[in-house]
Amino acid sequence: MRRKPHLKPSEIYWLLRDLDNEGLLYLLAIAGKKHIQKAVSQFVTSLKDVQPLISGQTLLDEGYRPGPQFRTMLNQLVEAQLNGQVHTPPEALSYIRSRYPLEKD
Repeated sequence: MRRKPHLKPSEIYWLLRDLDNEGLLYLLAIAGKKHIQKAVSQFVTSLKDVQPLISGQTLLDEGYRPGPQFRTMLNQLVEAQLNGQVHTPPEALSYIRSRYPLEKD
């Protein structure tokens, strides 16, 4: 018996986020597998508009230095949100602090 591939919400998000509506419709049209259609539907209905629960401004206010790492930090936060690990802004801040501790001067 063949197992259906199971994708985490974050995996669906990263795979499909750069497709425009036309690309998503095309993918739906050519997808012969129900799990692909389900993943595209999940992306369109609940994943595509997910934003980080905190902003770059929040990171600045916390004392983080601006730079390219902000994108990495916020992308990891979105992934945690999508996978149900983080639900509120305080949890989001705690998540960031635990993975990116501020250096003591």
